[in-house]
Amino acid sequence: MRPTRTGLAVGIASAALVVAGRVLGLAELYAIGAAVGLLALVCGLWVALRRLDIVVTRSVRPSRVHVGNPCTVAIQVRNRAGRATPVLRLLDPVTGTAGADLLLAPIGLRRTTDVAYRLPTTKRGIVTVGPMQVAMSDPFGLASTRNPAAPTVEVTVLPRVDDIPPLPRS
Repeated sequence: MRPTRTGLAVGIASAALVVAGRVLGLAELYAIGAAVGLLALVCGLWVALRRLDIVVTRSVRPSRVHVGNPCTVAIQVRNRAGRATPVLRLLDPVTGTAGADLLLAPIGLRRTTDVAYRLPTTKRGIVTVGPMQVAMSDPFGLASTRNPAAPTVEVTVLPRVDDIPPLPRS
């Protein structure tokens, strides 16, 4: 579990409000600062204590593709828990790009959801996909956690093949 940027800002603001309330003798500032600090603490505990029981499988079709041809990464997320998941974020690094960043709606208890994205095949070579991580945050976005979800896979992008007509017979 780690605080997000928003969580850090809320924590600093909470501490500043508590200090200002004490220094200025304003109970209202002190109370607001304490309440905001308590919210940040509860959000951190919510993320730390919430355990995901999901299985993530990733398949890349095809694993060898020619430049310019489509290549699809299909992801299946299965919730094995007895309750729905929170909103999940799948982070899948892809070499040469910003990677895939997918948001998943809550998955019902013992349900499965499928998502997919296309890999860029504009350059030949080896494209490394992964390792995938699943990120979860609290409803206020003050704390988050990341867990490994799927290992690294490689896709080979081969040179384009052009059909060459046969030479005319003489």
